Amino acid sequence: MTHDNREQTGYGFAVGMLCGVAVGAALGLLLAPTAGKELRGQIGDKARWLGDQSKDLFETARRTVTDVAAAGKDAYQKTRTDTVTAHS
Repeated sequence: MTHDNREQTGYGFAVGMLCGVAVGAALGLLLAPTAGKELRGQIGDKARWLGDQSKDLFETARRTVTDVAAAGKDAYQKTRTDTVTAHS
């Protein structure tokens, strides 16, 4: 398995886990015996938490993509320079 595949698998796993947590939390709140106003407050709290987690995950993915793109650009430049030097 290549480095890129491991990162994609880890990202997919993290997204799946976040979705699972959100669904589980929502079902737990909906099935728990609480008053409507309290339930809406709990759902709002969980939604904010999920939003924060999503932002963190997005930022991590953005940094990873930026790092991979920079590494690709560097490798391209090195290969290009090496090829030009070899043919000179």
